[in-house]
Amino acid sequence: MKGKKEVKKPKQAKPLKELLPPGFTKQPREPLPLSIPDSRPATHQYEFQIPSLCPNWPGDDAALNHDFELSSVTLYEDDFEYVFPPSIYEFCPRENVIMKWPEDIVGMNEITSRFSKRFNPKKQATSGMGGSFFSMSISRQQNISEIATDEAEKAMVVVSFIERDETPEEFEARKQKEAEKIALMKKKPPKTEELHIGKVKEVKLGNIEMGKQLPHCSKWISSQLQILKDKGWKDPHTSESLWNKIYPQKEGIPIYNPSGRYWVKLMLLGVPRLVEIDCRVPTNLEGLCLLPRSSTFRDLWPIILTKAYFKLYSFRWRNISKFVSVPDDEIDGSFIYSLTGMLPQKMTINQINQDEWRLIQNWLRDDAWDQGRVLVSVHCSTEKTPSIPSMSYIEEDKDEYRSKDTFTEMVPVPEIEIENIPEKNVSAEESQIRTPTQRNLGGLQVTTTEGRKYSLNQNPNRPVHVLNGFGYLLYEAFSNPEEFDMKKVLRKEKVRIQEEAKTALLRAKATSPARKLKRHQSPARLREYQKRKARREKEKEEKRQKLLEVKLCQVYKFLRIKTAVTNIPVLTVDCGFSPQEIDEAKLRLLNQQFFQDKEVAAFERLMEEEDRELFDPKDSGIEESNQEESIINYDQLVQPPQRAQGGVWISSDDFPFAFTEFIIYHHISFYPHNMILDDLWKDQSVPFTHNQDFDVWIIDAKSDATFLVAFSPLLPNDLKFQPSSISLMIQRYDFENEVNIPWDDEAKLTSTSILANQYNVSEGLYVLKPSIMCAPCGSITWISSTVPVETMSRMKYLSEKQGWSISSLNFDYSAIAKKAFYIPMKVEITSTDPLPVFIKLSSSDPNLLSSAQLLLINRDKDPLEQKYSYLDIATLESQRISFSPNEKGYRLLLLIISSTSLLDGQVSLNILTKTPEQIKATPGDMMDPAEFSDRYLPNKYGIIFKEHFFIPEEVHFSLHLRLRKGGLPIPGSKTKELAPEEPLLASRLIKLSLYEGDTIICSSEGYNQAYFTHINLRNNGREFLLVCKFDITEIPEIMNPSEETQDMNWIMRIISSESIAIAKDTRKEDREEAIRKSWETSQPGRQELAKTSRGRYLAQMKKNNGEALNDQENELLKDSWADRRKQKKEQEVAGKPKPKGKDAKNVKEVEKPQVVEFEIPKAEDHVMHSVQKFLNHAHSDRLKTIKQVNLDRQLFTYEFIEESKVLLKQDIQNFAQIQEQRKALRQQYKQEFDAKKEFYKAQMLKRKEQMDSNLQVYKESRGNYQNRCDKRKEILTKLQTALQANDLATLEQAINDPFALACDPVLLNQCLKVLSKTKK
Repeated sequence: MKGKKEVKKPKQAKPLKELLPPGFTKQPREPLPLSIPDSRPATHQYEFQIPSLCPNWPGDDAALNHDFELSSVTLYEDDFEYVFPPSIYEFCPRENVIMKWPEDIVGMNEITSRFSKRFNPKKQATSGMGGSFFSMSISRQQNISEIATDEAEKAMVVVSFIERDETPEEFEARKQKEAEKIALMKKKPPKTEELHIGKVKEVKLGNIEMGKQLPHCSKWISSQLQILKDKGWKDPHTSESLWNKIYPQKEGIPIYNPSGRYWVKLMLLGVPRLVEIDCRVPTNLEGLCLLPRSSTFRDLWPIILTKAYFKLYSFRWRNISKFVSVPDDEIDGSFIYSLTGMLPQKMTINQINQDEWRLIQNWLRDDAWDQGRVLVSVHCSTEKTPSIPSMSYIEEDKDEYRSKDTFTEMVPVPEIEIENIPEKNVSAEESQIRTPTQRNLGGLQVTTTEGRKYSLNQNPNRPVHVLNGFGYLLYEAFSNPEEFDMKKVLRKEKVRIQEEAKTALLRAKATSPARKLKRHQSPARLREYQKRKARREKEKEEKRQKLLEVKLCQVYKFLRIKTAVTNIPVLTVDCGFSPQEIDEAKLRLLNQQFFQDKEVAAFERLMEEEDRELFDPKDSGIEESNQEESIINYDQLVQPPQRAQGGVWISSDDFPFAFTEFIIYHHISFYPHNMILDDLWKDQSVPFTHNQDFDVWIIDAKSDATFLVAFSPLLPNDLKFQPSSISLMIQRYDFENEVNIPWDDEAKLTSTSILANQYNVSEGLYVLKPSIMCAPCGSITWISSTVPVETMSRMKYLSEKQGWSISSLNFDYSAIAKKAFYIPMKVEITSTDPLPVFIKLSSSDPNLLSSAQLLLINRDKDPLEQKYSYLDIATLESQRISFSPNEKGYRLLLLIISSTSLLDGQVSLNILTKTPEQIKATPGDMMDPAEFSDRYLPNKYGIIFKEHFFIPEEVHFSLHLRLRKGGLPIPGSKTKELAPEEPLLASRLIKLSLYEGDTIICSSEGYNQAYFTHINLRNNGREFLLVCKFDITEIPEIMNPSEETQDMNWIMRIISSESIAIAKDTRKEDREEAIRKSWETSQPGRQELAKTSRGRYLAQMKKNNGEALNDQENELLKDSWADRRKQKKEQEVAGKPKPKGKDAKNVKEVEKPQVVEFEIPKAEDHVMHSVQKFLNHAHSDRLKTIKQVNLDRQLFTYEFIEESKVLLKQDIQNFAQIQEQRKALRQQYKQEFDAKKEFYKAQMLKRKEQMDSNLQVYKESRGNYQNRCDKRKEILTKLQTALQANDLATLEQAINDPFALACDPVLLNQCLKVLSKTKK
């Protein structure tokens, strides 16, 4: 069964007359000619749409040569509809976000920023106590005017730069390029002048400024921009910096465009994209910029990059509202990925043990830092309060603490002052002579900017000041080996060693036996001198061994972070060692032998001095040691590598309490093997189909290997459902047995932007199964590894790697019309082994499979073959299907009811078996579809059609029936033009039933359509009847002609294995027509009388309904029933002669009753169950025949008629009562439902009012609290002003204010003392 087998052509149909039974005289229905589908490709509509993305990057040369209209006076305004993250709209409502040009808001954003640096009310207050607050206000206004004057002279730029001379290295590189250029010229190069050192433009990026008034996502992006700036990020291969992403450029530097048009090169879904923006800035109503900005607002590069990022990911924020619930959901690595292409890995570390420490050290290796392989960002989540457990804090009363904070705004107290000083390396000698205050400051240096010195507030119990949701650059890790004593670098330890050396010399001087011998010589002192000298050598050897002995010391682990973002709180963190001490420790570790020799030399000098004091003392006292010998020549030492300057060292024990969230950015270009698995939905005309070539990953690791996997889904537009998450699950899998293999590294990547994970695997073969969940528009997956990674489909893996056998069948299908029922594939399967198999179904047109159903029929379970199961086509390849051996085998059917027209194509079926002989699959015989159609004629039974069903000896078929309007020849038209098909006005429930004799063997129902999926019939001599009817209990109006039933018809399509004939069942109509003819024969003119009576009845109904009557109808109603009865009797009397003679005597005699017998019809002559039931009862033993006699006319007296009327009236009343009861029950149910609805509505309104009330109370309390705070500040200002100006009246008035009691008690007591002394 290997290889591809061609399908047989459709079977030829037998003549339909051969299927009719003997004696059947009616002609069968002729199938309609199949409609020719539209050859144009159909437009398909799906539940969601592919989002519109920014176009691919055209290339750097195209961007450099593009006309950005630099000289145009017309401003470029981007009409793109931006969608920002939810936190921006929480900060500023959507309707309040206004786009403004930077020139319009530079004053608001930059002058305020610069003023906050130049003017400090605390510093002004501490400068002199004699000044007043009025003078401070004047100074503030002068500062603002000066800043406005300075800033007005500056122009807007993208980046700031300086011009400098070339360095020798840059000059040599330029010279070499020129030489290479000349060497490539074919002609003899002209003589050129000698190259000289030229000028170079060097870009100087300012730090990012972040005030308190910024949305959550803008704060996060500010930190990420500063991380890249602090790292000095450049592409490791192209050496491009951040600002190289912005165009237009001149001489490699982005320039300001007066028209406002910019191009930005950003990464998205593994492809560089062109993002075209204008430089308008989103602001709130007050003009405050909502995006990250540079400390110099006129440098636009942070705003341009951020706005381009928001445009690039607008499709995500437009469709991500269902996934974002907390601010942490906006924190991801998509921003740095879009700028650098580095894949972000998220990790939460709650405790740094040995494994975590080794992992962090691997990230921060020197080669990884220098080459730009890895970049690490750390932050604290918004749900956690950061802390440093090793630092103790004193609990204070909240109100007292708050009052002190308020008071310090106006009262001069020691504070943190920032002074710009040049950065310099601090030597070991300088670190040893630091004051205790400087030493405390050394451990508290903050990473806000390089080259700044901080003086610390005297209050050590301050918060940590770690910002939640703000990223810090983690760029260095340090730990000492167990044999290295960190105490040696501590300044106090060095002082202690020096003091011990001095103490040892003093002790030697005091206990010197030589001095005693000089004062008084005696044999005893001489012996003591000799013993001490002999014991001294032993002591020196013991101390020397102790000095050289390797001891296990305490291991310290520190991590270093930084950020240079301005206007953020200072990190108050102390790890116990200053940065200079840690630098010295790193220097000692790199030069251990040098420092060990230095310690030994110092020890030997100390021993020599002690020996001198003990055995050869001098009267001048203890000599100072030679200080020149302790000076270290650092040029001869191996220096530790220097990374970013500044930063804060934090202990690894404290680190997880302040920073638990790590984002590690990996540059995949350093992996030798890289691949991008593109599984995106790109063509909206065809449905999304998963690329099955990526279903199996194979990693054959000959040794320990590392591979990185990243996942980025594409969020669709107009997503109706709400998935819990979009994720990629990677499992180690046994595809042959379909079981998971336990794996420690099994991980789930859940993200709506981009997320990566790194795996370290040992030697072995790894077969992985990626499972992508809830990505309706597809995704991009990156695989970067140190060893080759192979991807393939499940079928290919089992066939090539596991030796399974593949059998293929191809089925060609013709074009399919819209709403047509079709079976493009039928396969007969026989099995000899119950082993599982895999099936793969594919089509040349993916739209075909999106509207198809695949049926698996076990032919042994049911003779009619109606017990079947549906196979999921989307996951068919991963389903293990077992075909147990049976007698008749199995059948696979592919059924289609397409919502659009489809062009002709091919369906392929692949069956994967473990052994070739396990399964035998052959194409089944199918005939061309046959279509039948007819009009619906309203009738009192709601029957749409009733058809005889004639079949050969055995046949299996599928049938589809639907109602429509139009589609048939136009009545009265001479041509064969078809009326256009229209949809029905309403959905009506229809029921389709197939009878075998009196038994329903198959039925189906649906709205406006019904179908038999599959049924197998055998011709056992009994009659088959196909009946379709409306449910008249729900739609009784369908029984009468109306606009809805006008032009309504049915169309039925049958696809079968053999020819099937159908013929309209007219037996009931034929019998009724025979009865009508017999009536006309026995009573001539009866048909005309019946027609007149029917017309009179309809006219009477119209008259009762108040409708207008025409002349003919008025003529019919002219005579009453009594007049017509009298006229009839007169005609009968006038038409009969009077009896004469003997005949007159017999007039009064009563005629003898005559017995009239007639035969009751048989039950099998009718198809309605109620009629059949009545006829079966009539033929039972209780009643055989009915005898009709001519009863005496006296029976039809007035009394009998009245009794009949009473009985009929009672029946009508009973029926009316039943209807009233039903109506009352319906009204009661409706009232109960309305009552519940009103109750729930009232409850919701009550809850809403309660929430509004609580919100109003909260706002009022918040306003009152703010008023109290403002009042308290005002009182504090008055107290200080009056105290400084010695204004007793104002001072007394402020003290008497009720809010003065809530102020700082120390200040209040001081004011009271001043007031009391002045009064005395």
